[in-house]
Amino acid sequence: MEYAPIVIFTYRRKDALKVLVESLLRNPEAKFSHVNFFCDGAKGEQDAPDVDAVQHFVQSISGFASIEISISEKNRGLANSVIHGVSSVFEKNIS
Repeated sequence: MEYAPIVIFTYRRKDALKVLVESLLRNPEAKFSHVNFFCDGAKGEQDAPDVDAVQHFVQSISGFASIEISISEKNRGLANSVIHGVSSVFEKNIS
């Protein structure tokens, strides 16, 4: 069975992201799932420590069939991040 890819957009909420990832990993299908993380860049210096913490956490995740991480150096904003991420995943997975 082929599973649909999972797409997760991140910014600066590491604790919420950790809860989400732990929830996904509790599913037996997690080991067959391909997860794509799209990490947006910081809006300013005040957000940089939280954004860095999220990016480091994402790089430590394991337990899925595969993990692809896209880290943006600049802040795209939510709408542009979603458009970029979903388009990227569709291009790779729809034949």
